[in-house]
Order: sequence, then structure tokens, then C-alpha cells
Amino acid sequence: MYDELEHLDVRKHLECLRQRKLRANKKAEKQMLQQTCERLDADLARLRLQPAKATTTNPYRLASALLQQRNQTLRTEVERHRRVAHLLAVWVTSQCPIPQSVAPRVSWMESTLMNHPVARCQGLQWLSDRVFHTAIDAPNPFGSHVEDGVRVQLYTSDDGDDGLSIAGSETHIQHTFFSPSEDVAHVLWAWDRCNAVYASEIADQVDPRLVYYRGNSLTGTNLRRISRMYDDNDANRIVITIALVAEDERYAMGDDELRIHGFAWTMAERVTDSITLVRHSRYHAAPKTKHGVASLDDMARLYLGPRTTEHEPRTTREVTVERIRSAVETIYTRASGLFVQAMLSMLDQHQLEKKASRNGN
Repeated sequence: MYDELEHLDVRKHLECLRQRKLRANKKAEKQMLQQTCERLDADLARLRLQPAKATTTNPYRLASALLQQRNQTLRTEVERHRRVAHLLAVWVTSQCPIPQSVAPRVSWMESTLMNHPVARCQGLQWLSDRVFHTAIDAPNPFGSHVEDGVRVQLYTSDDGDDGLSIAGSETHIQHTFFSPSEDVAHVLWAWDRCNAVYASEIADQVDPRLVYYRGNSLTGTNLRRISRMYDDNDANRIVITIALVAEDERYAMGDDELRIHGFAWTMAERVTDSITLVRHSRYHAAPKTKHGVASLDDMARLYLGPRTTEHEPRTTREVTVERIRSAVETIYTRASGLFVQAMLSMLDQHQLEKKASRNGN
């Protein structure tokens, strides 16, 4: 009994000591916190009394420095990508060497239509789209001038073994019509379909705005042309494209046939509700035969006519080229004038038909 009481007193004594120590620690912690608060209050009061120091860094200068740093990082990254792309291009070129026996040529001017129905339909659309994108990206040959005009250019080449030859021709027409752009585009499309100069007939028709014609040109050469109409709403104009087909599996080239290939387009750009600016551009490569590019003699017979007598003296290639140049300029300048006259006549007729239709209703 006595031992139990003694043990209980010891426990009470220890608990009392623990509580006393805990209170002493809390008191010391409280005093320390009070001293810290007093010190911080004093520091805060002192800081409030001191004037604020002006910053030494201009915020605009800091922003500019950060932007320059970021810009330099981007430039470094772009340069790294450029070097990688250059190395890859060199590697690809090294894997596909160009055979020395193949003569260089502008292959994108060549166009071939397949005989397979699906491939043929896709080819008609793709060849037209190619001309359309070429047309909208091409610079205006007349620049900022809007005056009516005609420009004809003949290109020569001296790369072959035979010497100087004809490489192609280029024609540009610009004319202002005092009619709405929709009427001008309608007449342009109708003129293309019934143009007697080409003596064409419809070979294929994908839709009313995509037609494939075959016939002859005003110089007697054979033509295979794909006509298509586009609405270029972004530029407020209507574009009619012509892709001149070089090869057609369905209509093989004859032994004595001369076929022109290249491309052309006509833009009817709205100026006002009653004024339309029309620009026509045509690019023809040298005519082709069944065996390749037509010879200079073939082109001379085409543009200058056959020789009058067997004893007619032969001229040099340079003289022949210049005679062909003069003939081409004369032919296409005259054709451009006929085009404008035909358009004016058809526009007048179209206006009369519209007026009669309104009166009839």
C-alpha cells in the first residue's frame, strides 16, 4: 500500500515538471515572437519613412532586350532548320542524278491526257487547275496601265545542234469593255465555244464549265484544248483557262500533224457595275510532230507558206527566224483585233437579248 502511494506521487511530480517546462517553453516562444514582431514593425516604419529609390532599369529597354533575346533564339532555330533542309536537298539530289543524255526542257509545259476514263477526267481538271494557279500568280504584263493594248513576243533558242530555232511565242491583250463583268464572262465563254477561228468540236465535257475541244488553229496547226471557267471571288474577277494538250492517248498524233501546246487564260475583272477590264495571255511552245519538236522548215511552211518554186534560194536560219517573227506578230496582232471586234459585237447582241427577255417578262 505504501509503495503504491509512493509511485503515484512520483508520477504526479513528473507530470508537474513536464507541465512547468511546457509553460516555460511557450512563454519563451511568445517572448521571441513578440521581439520579432517589434523588430519587423520597426523595420517597416523605417522603410515607410525612407523615400522610394528610382529604378535604374527602363521597362521599355528591358522589354526590348527580352524580345531581342527571344528573336535571336528563333533566328538560331530557323538557321538550324535551313542548314538541315539544305543538307537533305543535297542528299536527295545526289541520290537522283540527272542523266547526261536527256536534254533539259520545261517539262511543266508538257501535258498528256490518258485514255482511262477516271484518269482522263482527273487530268482535265488537274491541267486546268494548274493553268488557273499560274494565272493568278503571274505578274500583269501591262503593269499598272489600263489602256487597251496588244503585245506579241517570239522566243528563239540556240541550244540545239542545228543552230537558231523557234522556242515559242507569247501574246497579251488588254481591253476595257463597257459591260458588266458577268455579261463579259458569259460572252467570252460563248465565244470560246463557237469560235470559228479554231474550227473546234467538243471531244469531252465534264460539266458546263469544263470542256475539252479538238480542232485546228488559225495557222492550220492542230489544237487539243481544255477550257474551264473559274470564279475568283477574292479578286472580284472571272478567269477562263485554256490548257493546250501536247499528247492525247485517245487521239494519237498523225504523221504529218503539227500540234501546238502551251496554255492561255482570260481574266474579266470588274471595275464598276458597267465596266470590265479583260486581259488575255497566251503562251505557245514550239509546235510538236509525231517525232518531236517541229523543225524550222516546218514552222516556216506553217507561218510563211510553201516555197513558190523549187529554184527559190534558201535563206539562212537567222533570216528565216526573223521572217517568222514578223509573220507571228502580224498574225496574232490581227487575231487580237478580230477578238475585240467579235467581243463587242457579241456583247451588243447579248444586251439586246437581255432587253428583249426583260420586255417579254
